[in-house]
This record gives sequence, structure tokens and C-alpha cells, in this order.
Amino acid sequence: MSKTEKAVIALLHERKVFMDVEEIFLLLNPAAKCYSYAAVYHSVRTLRQKGAIISESRPLERRKYFRISKDWIGNDIES
Repeated sequence: MSKTEKAVIALLHERKVFMDVEEIFLLLNPAAKCYSYAAVYHSVRTLRQKGAIISESRPLERRKYFRISKDWIGNDIES
């Protein structure tokens, strides 16, 4: 698992609410840019494919929102 994937999992585990990719990116880079937008976007896609996070689409918006999967909460981040 990449450094960015671990950071995304840790953030979603801490927050436990639905967030879009832009919000995840901004929260991972509060003062200085540590993660690129492309890396965050790719990590979110990869984690969703692995089943670590789930997505939700809201009817009036085109964005997808993500949160950690309930099945993943107890899993080790290193896997």
C-alpha cells in the first residue's frame, strides 16, 4: 500500500463521514503540499476497487463522496 493510500485510509478512518476527493486532498495538505491531487485521486480509485472505501453519489451533484468501509475499519493499514 502506498504512502498516499495509507494517508487516505487514516484520514477517512479518523473522520468516518463521506468526503469528496477535493476535501480529502485539502485535508491531507493543510499547510504545505505533501500529496499531489493526481496521487490522491488515484489512491481513492484504487482503495474503492479494493473495497477499503465505499462511494455515494448525491442526486443533485456530479461528485462522488467516499468514506471508509465498515468491513475495513478493523483491518491493518499495512495490508
